Amino acid sequence: LGIRIRFYMNAAALRTLAFLVVGASSHLQAQHDSTCVGQLQDTTHIYDESDLDSVLQVRQSPSSSQLANRKVVNARSEVEFVIGRDGRVEPCSAHVIQETDARWSQTVITALKHFRTTIGRHNGLPVRVRIRQTYSKQVSP
Repeated sequence: LGIRIRFYMNAAALRTLAFLVVGASSHLQAQHDSTCVGQLQDTTHIYDESDLDSVLQVRQSPSSSQLANRKVVNARSEVEFVIGRDGRVEPCSAHVIQETDARWSQTVITALKHFRTTIGRHNGLPVRVRIRQTYSKQVSP
């Protein structure tokens, strides 16, 4: 039994990413949103990857054991999230655009807390960056 995880990225910013899983089912998203109630939200501008001075580089990504979900065979999740000025995924920022398997999305959303990038900069200043990516898992016999 071989497992292959493939990532489709919408920009060159995170090409060095080895393993990252992000997503959420509608149920998980509602549950996720309820944990964010009462938390202060950063209201500063969020930049797109194309607005940055340089390409974001991955500093830390989740291990393959953190991404293991033996119940998921073939799945795909398209997710959008925000990288904060510290290079970490902002809590409560991830949301699913599309998904094929809620279990895969749950695994992905859980792994986000382990993801780190270089700090995004615009005109030399640290900024928040919006990332939109599709993550898939395929298991071959």
